[in-house]
Amino acid sequence: ISVDSNGLGYGLAAELRGMGLPVFECNTTTSPTRNPDRYFRLRDQVWIEMAEWFQTENVRIPNNPKLVEELCEPTFDDSKGKIKVEDKKDMKKKLGRSPDYADALTLTFGPSKLRLSNNGSWSKPIKYDWVATYQ
Repeated sequence: ISVDSNGLGYGLAAELRGMGLPVFECNTTTSPTRNPDRYFRLRDQVWIEMAEWFQTENVRIPNNPKLVEELCEPTFDDSKGKIKVEDKKDMKKKLGRSPDYADALTLTFGPSKLRLSNNGSWSKPIKYDWVATYQ
């Protein structure tokens, strides 16, 4: 489970981990985990890797108009030798809201040190007793 560990997500990651769930804290403000000479920060890396994934044409996503709009919104700049994705605050201004759907999708590209691979070991159903927790 990839969680944006900036701000509120930090507490969420701790809660999920406390439930025994497999959690990856994806702090998009940190250095990239792959090709640090290509990206300024992890946020840039996961957005670009997602864009490259779309270019493979072997992709299916939900037909969600907000997600599609958010994926088409950001601009990219590579004039300083590294790729930088448009700042989230600028995307918010253009969209009139936060690009939460697209950001959630980009988080799926964060966990592995190897591009487009899954080295997770979680293979059992997630069982959680919600009633016992809130009594």
